Amino acid sequence: MNITGLRNDIDALDDEILQRLIIRAGFAEQIAALKAEAGESTRDADREAEILDRLCAMDLGPVSADDVRHVWRAVLASSRRMMDQSRDLLVCEQRARRPISIGALDLFKPHAETPELIAGPCAIEDAEIVSATAAALAKAGVRILRGGAFKPRTSPYSFQGLGEEGLGILAYAAREHGMACISEVLDTRTVKEVARYVDIIQIGTRNMANFELLKEVGATRKPVLLKRGFAATVDEWIHSAEYLAVNGCNDIIMCERGIRTFSDASRFTIDFAAVAEVQARTWMPVVVDVSHAAGRRELVPPLFKAAIACGADGVMVEVHACPDRARCDSRQQLTPDAFADLVKGVHS
Repeated sequence: MNITGLRNDIDALDDEILQRLIIRAGFAEQIAALKAEAGESTRDADREAEILDRLCAMDLGPVSADDVRHVWRAVLASSRRMMDQSRDLLVCEQRARRPISIGALDLFKPHAETPELIAGPCAIEDAEIVSATAAALAKAGVRILRGGAFKPRTSPYSFQGLGEEGLGILAYAAREHGMACISEVLDTRTVKEVARYVDIIQIGTRNMANFELLKEVGATRKPVLLKRGFAATVDEWIHSAEYLAVNGCNDIIMCERGIRTFSDASRFTIDFAAVAEVQARTWMPVVVDVSHAAGRRELVPPLFKAAIACGADGVMVEVHACPDRARCDSRQQLTPDAFADLVKGVHS
């Protein structure tokens, strides 16, 4: 057998594979029609995972499981696009809001009387501070503890976080006080590491359009909080969330953290209209990060109240047991007592 003969065999096989894919697409169309009649979502992440696991369990010979997953993810993505008739999953699916369940916690319940509170230090610095902060926050009604283990800093000489050590400190403090925890991932290389420790993975403003990172994080199938890029439109923000959804993430929390405008009254300008816009167009809960928008702690209380007034599903606030000792963003972090007073005032 010569090279030309082998290439002819490959061409014939390619033609057969294409015909089989066309037949497969026909079956997918029939399933989509049946689901539409039943009022069900065309998106079924569990089914897709089952297909991938079944195929990779076969005797693959010289083909690696990673290659099979790569190829079949493309096949499944094509089926989704065809089944959805080019609709965006997050915008067009008529999916009812449901809580995000983490252990015994049901977070972001639809029509909740009070917004979900996410609070904690900007960066995880040591176990004592995180534990003291977590204890005070739990007492104030916070159910999601935040803290940065990997910090994206403008200056390369600024504190970059404790890495995995910080994740361990955060996770321990959260468990100790019956809370869920959230922390940011910066790099595709550390996605699995972060996912081992946290309950919710955060995508920061600088990585909203890091599509390879979004794919990796979506594939963990963990809840994700996606911050809006400070120069991103609402459509661009939602499409970034689509990357998470099509790669397996069913629980996405959108976070408005302020956009860059000509105003210098605060570090960033919170786009409160975007909160209502995303809520109207999608089934995802929307929270507002008031601390990063404010940049100064005296602006946090009014922005917090404004977030509540505009109907946000949650509010994120940076709180530190000793703000003046914080190694980053000390100017915008509240003390636990100030935070407790703020929450008491809003919910009284």
